[in-house]
Amino acid sequence: MNGVGHSFPLGEPGHYRISRYSCPLWDPASGRRDARRGMMIMPSRRRVFILSALTVTLGCVLVAGAILVRQAQRAARRSNAYGRLSQMRLALLNYESQYGTLPPLSLRDDQGKPIHSWRALVLPILDVELSHQLDLSQPWNSDYNRAIIDRIPLTEWTWFARDRGPEQFPVSTHILAFIGRDSIWDETTDVPKGTIADNPHSILLVSIPESNIEPLEPGDITEDGVRKLVENGHEVLFIMADGGNTYGTVTIEAGELAFHTWQEVLDQRDNTP
Repeated sequence: MNGVGHSFPLGEPGHYRISRYSCPLWDPASGRRDARRGMMIMPSRRRVFILSALTVTLGCVLVAGAILVRQAQRAARRSNAYGRLSQMRLALLNYESQYGTLPPLSLRDDQGKPIHSWRALVLPILDVELSHQLDLSQPWNSDYNRAIIDRIPLTEWTWFARDRGPEQFPVSTHILAFIGRDSIWDETTDVPKGTIADNPHSILLVSIPESNIEPLEPGDITEDGVRKLVENGHEVLFIMADGGNTYGTVTIEAGELAFHTWQEVLDQRDNTP
């Protein structure tokens, strides 16, 4: 023994302790002295356990973070979609105020063939650039109208997007009129059943995640179309004629389409014990 610290002869087991002095410690597992100064020798099994626990904890944190990010992104997309539905409802309300009625679902030629969607009629209400130059007496995709459509800036078609604006032509509309028993439009004649004020709880518009219908192309969505989307796991959003908080998501209950507003969902959660 000396005045500085303990040293152990070869073969004598060392004591695992931290010293502020230069005391070589004996490692009975390896039969050698550990020259690392002031460090405690940790058994290998303990090191493996701690590393494994840290790895599992880090993995859980990363998975939880990824889930929260996806939920936030989904909420943001849903909020944008509701904003677009609300804007389109206001455009239809302004159209009704100006002309005394909602637009028909489609404009037809002399033979009764649909040649323009109702969306073409609200373009001037939305103040879409060049929309006044469209010829509504010609089909929406005639050479003349197609040339006008191609000159309209992509940003102008954001009105009909679900989330972000379109990035290239051809542009698709994710906002469609709902055609069915609860619709404000008559499913056999394409004309409105009455004014928005007369049908406040009718389904006005829906927003779907995928579409191959161009904005001016005649075409909307029926009950069967909505059902197929919901059954395939797609989220279909809707807005009622009276607007306000009467928007939500479409589900299927007892084989029938169910339109639950978000206010109803929140009230149900509050009343759940």
